[in-house]
Amino acid sequence: MAITEDDYDLVIEHYSNVIHLNPADAEAYFDRAEVYLKSGADSCSEEKLRLAYEDLKKGLKLNPNSERAQLVKYILGKSADP
Repeated sequence: MAITEDDYDLVIEHYSNVIHLNPADAEAYFDRAEVYLKSGADSCSEEKLRLAYEDLKKGLKLNPNSERAQLVKYILGKSADP
């Protein structure tokens, strides 16, 4: 079964609700960014890739010492600094 754009949108909406309830949840930003990346890659959407980048920066700023943040820093380099 293929994942559709509607599936991605529902997951993005879920993480957006989590972030709304707890804006300090760095993992929710990282999770939503991952969905944006998958969705953007599948649809070649520059907007979703930009949104993923913004979420990665927010997650990095909230929890710069997490393992995921270290991976983001490695992948994005200096441009990931909050």
